[in-house]
Amino acid sequence: MTDYHQALPAPPPRKERKGWLFILILLTVGVFALLAFLGFFVFSMFDDTETGVPLFGKKVAVVEIEGTLLDVEDWVDLLEECETSESISAVVLNINSPGGGIAPTQMVCDAVEKIRDEGKPVVAFMNSVAASGGYYVACAADEIYAMPGTLTGSIGVYMQLMNLTELMEKIGIEFDIVKKGAFKTAGDYSREMEPYEREMFNAVVDDYYQQFLEAVSENRSQNKVSIARGWNEALPGGPVSETEMADLGGVVYPSPAWGGLGISPISSSGVILSATSATTETVADVKVLDSTQEEADDVVADATDTLGEETDNSEEEEEEVDPLIASFAETLDDDQVASRVAELAEGRIYTGRQAHRVGLVDELGTLDDAIKRVGKLAGIKGVPKTVTKKIKETSGLFGALKTRAGMLEGPRFSFLCPYAY
Repeated sequence: MTDYHQALPAPPPRKERKGWLFILILLTVGVFALLAFLGFFVFSMFDDTETGVPLFGKKVAVVEIEGTLLDVEDWVDLLEECETSESISAVVLNINSPGGGIAPTQMVCDAVEKIRDEGKPVVAFMNSVAASGGYYVACAADEIYAMPGTLTGSIGVYMQLMNLTELMEKIGIEFDIVKKGAFKTAGDYSREMEPYEREMFNAVVDDYYQQFLEAVSENRSQNKVSIARGWNEALPGGPVSETEMADLGGVVYPSPAWGGLGISPISSSGVILSATSATTETVADVKVLDSTQEEADDVVADATDTLGEETDNSEEEEEEVDPLIASFAETLDDDQVASRVAELAEGRIYTGRQAHRVGLVDELGTLDDAIKRVGKLAGIKGVPKTVTKKIKETSGLFGALKTRAGMLEGPRFSFLCPYAY
C-alpha cells in the first residue's frame, strides 16, 4: 500500500526582530515633535498679538475699548490681566467709544486705576470718538493723547423721559396704578411729572455730574501744565452767563487763579496781567488793559518771549514746557482746576485739536506716539514691544444678530438705567 503522505519541508528559521529599528523610529518622531514644539514656543514668545507669550522683555499692552460702555465685563477682565501680568509693564487704552452707562464706565475706570496702583503707567489714546463716557475712561490714565480730528468732550449727564399723556388721551388709554411710595412711579410716561419728582431726578443727575467732574478734575490736576496751557482759550459755543455758571459751581473767565503769577483778578474795565521771570525771580509791572482781549493776549505773548530769552535756550525744552505756562501751572490748586473743568464741561463737544488747546488733552499724536510715550514712562528703552488685548468678536449668524442688537444698546435705549454719560 502506497503512502501518499510526504513529510513537509521544515520552516525557515525565524528571524529575530531588530528592536533597535523600532526605537530609532520613535526617537526620530520624538525629535521632530520636540523641534515643532520649540519652534511654536519661540514664535509665540516674539508674537505681538494677543495670543503671544511675551517672556523675553517687558511689553506694552494695547487694550482696545470700542463701542458703547454697557456690558464691560470682558474689558474689565482684559485690564485685570494687564494688572497681574509680570510681562506687561505699561498699558495704552485705545478708546473708540461714544460713552454709555455710568456704573459700567466707572467699572472700567476702576480697573485702569488698579493698573496704575501697581506702578504701571497708562496712557489713553482717543481714536475716532472718545466722548462722554469715552473721555471719562481716558481720564483714568496718566496722560491723554488724541488725533486732531478725534471727537471728544461731552462732559455731562442727561436723563430722557417721555410724556405721552396727550397721545394716550387721543387713543383712549388710561392707567390704573396701585403703588406704595410717593416716588415709586416717578417718570411714568402716562402722566405729568410732579414738582417733587423732578427735584429728585435733578438731584440724581447733579450728583452723577459732580462725579464726572471730579474724575476729570483729578486727571487735569495731575496734568496742570495742560490745563494751564489752555486757560486763555475760547470755548466752543461761547461763555455761559454768570448766573448759569454760578449754578454749575464754575467761575467767570478769566479766573482769579492768575493772581498766583502776580496777576490781579479780572476787573470790570478789562484784564489785568503780569508775568513772573523764572530766572530773576522778579515780577514784571502789572499792565491794566481797558481795551480788547487781543491786547491782553499780546501781553501774554510778550511775557512768554521775555521768559524764553532768560531761560535755557534748548528749543526742545521750550517746545515741551513754556516757562510762563509752567510757572502758572505751579500756582494752580485743585479747586481752581475744578472750576476750570466745570467751565470746560457743560456737555460741550470738541475736536481733538480743540480739546488740546483748552487743556483736556495732553498731546496730539498717533497710537504709535502714545505707545512710545508710555514706554518711556515705564523705562523701556527703544521702541517697546506691544501685545494687543481686545474682545473676541462672535462670528457667524449669532455674531451678526448680536451686532444688529448692539445698535439698540446706546444710552437712549437704556430704559432700565436712563442716566447715562
